[in-house]
Amino acid sequence: MFNAATLVLVLLLVCGCNQENLEQQRAIKKSNETQVDVDFASLDWHNLQDALVSTLKRKSRRRKLQVFVETSEHAPAIYLEALCQLAENRLQDALGQFSKIDVSDIIPAYLYAPFRLTEQLAAGGANPYLLPLMRAVERNELPPLIQARINTLRGKSLLAISQYLASDPKNWTLYDVAKLQRLKLVSERKSEVDRIVLAALRGGRLKNKIASLLSTSNNSKP
Repeated sequence: MFNAATLVLVLLLVCGCNQENLEQQRAIKKSNETQVDVDFASLDWHNLQDALVSTLKRKSRRRKLQVFVETSEHAPAIYLEALCQLAENRLQDALGQFSKIDVSDIIPAYLYAPFRLTEQLAAGGANPYLLPLMRAVERNELPPLIQARINTLRGKSLLAISQYLASDPKNWTLYDVAKLQRLKLVSERKSEVDRIVLAALRGGRLKNKIASLLSTSNNSKP
């Protein structure tokens, strides 16, 4: 149904690459202590991550959520169902669940997952999550890595570079390799991007595949 690696990837997407949150979730998954289940009707955004772990671990609770969202309009519960479907690799179903929620009902910290899924599955179309994400970035309500990605899309290269510098390279993905390469196309920013990438490579926190790609990119001729 799902595995630990998939769950961590979903949490990474949802948490906005907040490593502290991810470490907390790994500790929850490894714990043998009995978890207190939150009633889906009273679920809120602040206990959504705990609910995701406990729901995916137990088939009876997973089924209970599926039944609940069939007739409920409770946004956090519907969002939770979408996350479960993501963990089950049911991407189109997850996108459909996200679309049932009014964008204004999703708090800033949880806008990024549906944004990325829409970007992936409905490329070229309007992304209803982009504008509220931009507003959240302007209010500094999101982690540096998410701000860097959104500001790259906005063409705010200087802001994006400073936010990549403030982010943890351990959380960089292929998506960020593409964004950093895009930033290098801005001629006056190329040297700054090269310095950030070099620092990340020397820091030793990059995943091997990401380090290899960035090293090749950094050593290539303009």
